[in-house]
This record gives sequence, C-alpha cells and structure tokens, in this order.
Amino acid sequence: MKFDPFAADYNTEGMSPDSISSSIDTTGTTTVPSDYEPVRYADEPFEHFPLVSGYWAYDLEAIPDESRFPRPAVKEILFDESLDMEEVLKTESSLKKRLKDGVCPEQLLLLQEKEQSRERGPRKGVSEALVKNMEEGDKAMREWHHLGTRPETARIVAMSVCAFGEPNKPRVWLAETEDEERQLVQDFFDLLYHKTTRVGYNIAGYDDRLIFWRAMRLGVTPDERLSLHRYGGRNSLDLMIKLFGGVANAVKLKTLLSWLDIHPPAGDTDGSEVLEMVDSGNWGALQNYVASDAWSELQLLVRIQQVLELS
Repeated sequence: MKFDPFAADYNTEGMSPDSISSSIDTTGTTTVPSDYEPVRYADEPFEHFPLVSGYWAYDLEAIPDESRFPRPAVKEILFDESLDMEEVLKTESSLKKRLKDGVCPEQLLLLQEKEQSRERGPRKGVSEALVKNMEEGDKAMREWHHLGTRPETARIVAMSVCAFGEPNKPRVWLAETEDEERQLVQDFFDLLYHKTTRVGYNIAGYDDRLIFWRAMRLGVTPDERLSLHRYGGRNSLDLMIKLFGGVANAVKLKTLLSWLDIHPPAGDTDGSEVLEMVDSGNWGALQNYVASDAWSELQLLVRIQQVLELS
C-alpha cells in the first residue's frame, strides 16, 4: 500500500480556498498570525500532515551543486601596510601597474575614496580602472553563485509545504546532506500521489524543474511522475503565470506581496542570502525563510481566489 503522507483521514473533497480562514482583515492587509509556527520535518514526521484538500503551496531554496561545480578559489591578497596611495594614484599607468600586482579589497576602496575626494575631481581613466578591478575580482564568484538559480546546476537545501488544513503551520525539509536531499525529493513525489494541486510562484519555470533534475541526479524513481507542462493542469497552479502570463511581464514575489500588503514572516529576506545561510550553518534562518515564502504564496492564493476563478 502506498505510504500516505496526509494520514488515513485524507479526503479529496470538502475544503476549498473559500472555506479557509486567513489573517486577511477588512483593510486588505495580511499580517503574520499569532499561531504561525514553522515545523521542521525531522521534528514532526511526514505522516502527521493535516487533512488537505484542493491546494498546497510549496517553495524550494537551492545553492550551486558543488559536487559538480566546485566553488572558485579565492586569491587572498593581504593588506599592504607599505602601500603609498599618493604614489599609486599619481598617474593612470602607475595605478594599473599596481593593480596588476594585486591590491586587497579594503585598500581598493581606500584608493577609490581618495580618488573621489581629489580637489580637482576624480579622473575618468583612474576611476574606471578601479571599478573594473573591483568587478573582475568578484566575477568568478558571481558566475558560480548564479548556478544556484538554474535548475540543472543547483542542489536543493530546503523545501517548505504549506497546506490548507493548517495554513499557519508550514512544514520544512532541510537538506544538509545528499541523503537528506534525496528524502526531500522522494517526499515531494509522495505528495503528488494524492492528486491535489500544488501551488507556487514560478514553479513551472524553476521549482518543478529543479525537482525533476535532482530526482534524475539522485536516482529517485517515483510512482507518480511529474508534469512540466508550462501552464500546469489540475495538479499544478503557477501563480506567476496565472497573473502575468510568464516571466517576461512578471515582478518578483516580494514586490507583488508588498503591492498587496501581504507581510512575509521573514520580511525582506531573499534568495540571494541562502548561500550565506548555508555557509555559516545558519539552518534556523533558512528554515524561517523557506517557510515564510510557502506561507506567503498560500496567502497570495487566498487573496487571488477572492476575485479570480481558479478552476
């Protein structure tokens, strides 16, 4: 018998978005309710999910897959106490010669500040050389970091599912290891087995595809296969496509939430901070962030269905 992540009382009929009580008040503002409580999967087993019908929001967070794409080596340049900034900035040629030898980031900023404060104004060639050197120093890391935004080059570090049965109790999976990520992907496919509708923002363009690539990479062969149809179907609802028709005309999720006065529990935290959370071992912050996005997407769905027919 197929494992039931929603427990024996699962029923596909009854609840709809219209029947869900939310924290939306008469002013049209959605705030974090007092009973909001993210729960980590490891602390509360998967089979303890509440009764769910119709829709569940989910969100993934990812970083570059270092097992295939090693992080760029960072060349460490130490602070040079003997650096004579006056001499280095004497001419454009003297600056470029010194930059070729290497200058640490802190001293680059000092050189830039000194050039900007020149009595006769900053020189175009000198200023451009300093800016170019700063940008090139970060280029390799920026390009590597960008791999986390591509489904085929990323790995999943967190997932949150927010179900209508308990809209203020998002469940969170954290994947510190490959085995934990494999279990996360398998649990996602167990959710698909029940033929409910998954909801998210740009899931057709990113989250669903990330699950697909990681399932192939990690050797997960589910009983219920994933559909990557751009416009979804009865088992998938991409709110970005529903609202904007696609990526070209869309706005970022946080921007949309601010327009609608939906206030995420994690505030303005965004995906660019995920790598730093993982590197620093701040898994608690990552749990709060991914849960916040799943909760916000469910609140967005509740708001949308008040005016738009979703069936």
